[in-house]
Amino acid sequence: IGDPNMDNIKIFYINMKNQKDRDKKIQKQAKILDIQLNRVEPFSISDIKKIVKNYDTKLTYPECSLYYTIYNILYNNMNSNNHILILEDDIVFSKEIKSVFNIIEDYNFQNDEDMIFFEANLNIFYIEFMKDTLNHLKNQKKITFIDSKKYYLAGATAVLYNKNKIKKIIKLFEKNLFQFAYDLQLKQYIKTNQLKANILFPFFIGLNTKLAINSSLATINTSLLENSIRLREQFFIEDGEIDMKKRYNKALKIYLKTIKSYLLDD
Repeated sequence: IGDPNMDNIKIFYINMKNQKDRDKKIQKQAKILDIQLNRVEPFSISDIKKIVKNYDTKLTYPECSLYYTIYNILYNNMNSNNHILILEDDIVFSKEIKSVFNIIEDYNFQNDEDMIFFEANLNIFYIEFMKDTLNHLKNQKKITFIDSKKYYLAGATAVLYNKNKIKKIIKLFEKNLFQFAYDLQLKQYIKTNQLKANILFPFFIGLNTKLAINSSLATINTSLLENSIRLREQFFIEDGEIDMKKRYNKALKIYLKTIKSYLLDD
């Protein structure tokens, strides 16, 4: 993939004060991989209650906190000379993550994207897409970019924001603060062509499955949620090996199990 280049990317991760174990895990990874991270503590529930009291919202306070924390990071970096990568603290880095940043550097947001998802919940019910995705695991050995308008379903665990578009993104979110959960607000803007985004596939940032399933933001802890997270796990390249043929059968089984759980879930 080439020598690592991170000069053009600044990384933030969101971590609560009482989640010291998560903080240690992500910092340990960063130290091993020689990545510079910037910790951001999310808005407390008491603070967020004051902020949202004048808004008509159905979001939970943790959802509002995550939303406003991401917004605040972007606001404080609206004149940044770096692209901004915002992470949640339940992520896992690929051993090749630094080298992958070269792809972003060369890519240079050439298609005028506002953002790139390094990890996301994909639209598993778009059958033709899942067929292509599973075939990608089975046959291909290359990194590609997936159109998020068709295939992005949810998730904001690892989003890279174009430094030239941060002001635009801020203005969009100021119009609809707390209307939807942050990732669903992203989805709405992408679907209506107000934001343009791609998904880097396969994933070089993954989810810590156990932490993700037990997250305070995982408001529905069903078999569908767990299966969808475990399916995403199969798309994660932990050791840099692009050939994922060995994961194909497992991903196919999880996919079929996920569909079944969806059909049978109340």
